[in-house]
Amino acid sequence: MGRRRHSARPRRAQRRRPDRSRREAAWRTVAAEFRAVKPELDHLFDRLLDNRRAQAAAAELPDYRAYRFRRLDRLAYGPADCLALHEAIAAEFVPLAGRVLRRRAAALGLDVLRPWDLGALPGGPLVPFTREEALIAGCARAFEAVDPEFARQFSRLAEHGLLDLMSRPGKAAGAFQVHLHASGLPFVFAGAVGRHEDLLTVLHEGGHAFHALACAGDPLIWNRHPPIEFCEVAGMGMELLAATHLGAFYDADTCARAARHQLEQLVLFLPHAAAIDAFQHWVYTRPDEAGDRATRDAAWLAQHWRLCPGVDWSGLEADRAALWQRRLHVFELPFYYIEYAIAGLGAVQLYRRALAEPAAAVADLRRALALGARARLPDLFAAAGLHFGTDRHTVRQAAAACRELLDL
Repeated sequence: MGRRRHSARPRRAQRRRPDRSRREAAWRTVAAEFRAVKPELDHLFDRLLDNRRAQAAAAELPDYRAYRFRRLDRLAYGPADCLALHEAIAAEFVPLAGRVLRRRAAALGLDVLRPWDLGALPGGPLVPFTREEALIAGCARAFEAVDPEFARQFSRLAEHGLLDLMSRPGKAAGAFQVHLHASGLPFVFAGAVGRHEDLLTVLHEGGHAFHALACAGDPLIWNRHPPIEFCEVAGMGMELLAATHLGAFYDADTCARAARHQLEQLVLFLPHAAAIDAFQHWVYTRPDEAGDRATRDAAWLAQHWRLCPGVDWSGLEADRAALWQRRLHVFELPFYYIEYAIAGLGAVQLYRRALAEPAAAVADLRRALALGARARLPDLFAAAGLHFGTDRHTVRQAAAACRELLDL
């Protein structure tokens, strides 16, 4: 709510082209660019480490992790809970992700997946729209199917010129929603070019916009900024809730394929999110070791091997070791990434419940969104009919729901 959202999805359309050689060429081009600037990024991160150690010392805290958790106001969970979540995801979602990857390889006619195959959609890429008007109208129809009030709110934003969704020369990349407190209305920014991923981004930011509108009437501005973990339930949950209502863009079979792919991507994302967070825990609690660049890359590799297996990286070891540098969060927003994993677990619960009792699930969600920051994080989840937790049981339940929905 009012915070920039950094998309976790790969942004390069070429990686999804059906021609595998073109996907590979695009991937290698990007990888070469990152290799070229790796020394510069390493130097930048060294400076950040020094600065962050100094911040922790000035605050008389044992390490930067302790400092950052306090700065992020994480009252519902701490470092130990994050470490437990990493282990739970490793136990419950990593095997499930392996099944998703094996089935995807079979669908693509491949014996093994390479990094450039991860974003490929079996059956070919989807191009749901070419004009902003079609994107807005189609999203409104999808929101209408979830809840008519969402559609009315989205259309109101369009009428007020508060949707800037298409790419154009000179426009910044990325996507976000920001709450304009003076008017009480949210503004949604994106850089869509017609891809399915762009459609999902608008659905996601639409979820944030509905969250902003739900608590816009609170007289205290700080109550309009709920915990980011629950903000992302609104965004990630809306992606899943609307994914089965994309008839304005696709035929019935393609809608089903797209919805399935979206849930699969979430299954693959959770281990990646755990790896990014686990790496940061290592970096900021072992400052002397983390200061050595080779040791730092090795620590990342250990997490990636453990949490993201199932892809053939042979010959690309240096690129794999530097993957952590592709996450802007690690540089700009330290320890801000586990929120996506926590929210993803909530989004799966919301989606599963909505399939069984859509009216009740959406009604509870709307009531929870309206609470803003006037409730604790676990209570926000509970108000939406969801369970907040980083424990093995919570993760196991979410994995079981994904396994059932994906027939794995």
